[in-house]
Amino acid sequence: MTETTSAIALLLAAAIVALVVWALVPLLLRILRQWGIFDRPNERSSHSAATPKGGGLVVVPAVLGAWVILFLWTPDTATGIFPVIAGAALLAIVSWLDDLKDLPVAVRLLVQAGAVGLALWGMAPTLPLLNGVVPLAVEISVLALAWVWFINLFNFMDGIDGITAAETVSICLGLSLVALLQGWELADFGL
Repeated sequence: MTETTSAIALLLAAAIVALVVWALVPLLLRILRQWGIFDRPNERSSHSAATPKGGGLVVVPAVLGAWVILFLWTPDTATGIFPVIAGAALLAIVSWLDDLKDLPVAVRLLVQAGAVGLALWGMAPTLPLLNGVVPLAVEISVLALAWVWFINLFNFMDGIDGITAAETVSICLGLSLVALLQGWELADFGL
């Protein structure tokens, strides 16, 4: 698959995900309101009124579904993607359960570490990323620690309206720019 075809497939997948999310979020919000699933304001909240929580119930399946379709369409780039998808799905399920009932920190960290482990296992064919500048064990350890830290940072910011969406777009644009400047396939980054 050419770089142009890959970019077009990626943009098409992103557009489909955006349309699915745009179409289904209003329905999900109604359901969450009916079921009384709200984030109640506290001293750390940026909102003053109870706000429905659970937008990931639409976003995560749409994104994971797009990943599956995109990588089945381009099987030569599918190396290791399914452990990454499994890790993301596991993390989403536990995050939803944590939204419903506050899970103990140890349970959340264990699942986060497991999800990151699955993703790193799936990424193994593309490692090392730093071309041997540091030993592979150090690189993997730093990646794992940074990834778990990022999951928690992202979760913390999720309570601030709009900031996680802005962060996600910024990260995706940044990774896409790096990939374009380096001449790498966007699929190498799971984009």
